[in-house]
Amino acid sequence: MKKKYKYTIRHIFPPFISMINGKRYIFPGWIPIDETVTMDDILHINPYANLQKREIEVLGSRGAKYTVTISQTSTGGSRVSCSCPAGKFRGKCKHATKVMKELGTE
Repeated sequence: MKKKYKYTIRHIFPPFISMINGKRYIFPGWIPIDETVTMDDILHINPYANLQKREIEVLGSRGAKYTVTISQTSTGGSRVSCSCPAGKFRGKCKHATKVMKELGTE
């Protein structure tokens, strides 16, 4: 049987219960709760816990090795970066563009 939680907290930091001015709250979020709520009633979901990251080594035009990194974002998209000078300076380079085109994820 699946446990039912009273509260679901989606945050990178785990929740905790605190009392301020005689009132109990779940943090993060300042969620007011009554005195019967315990940590067992709170489900914590870290939106960044299962994000995937893929690194692909590529050769530059002069033979230097660079790493193109494709990272999944918490919104379901992807972010691409490259360790080459252009990738570091502009954020986009021919290496990253080529890898994304080859993977079909432009």
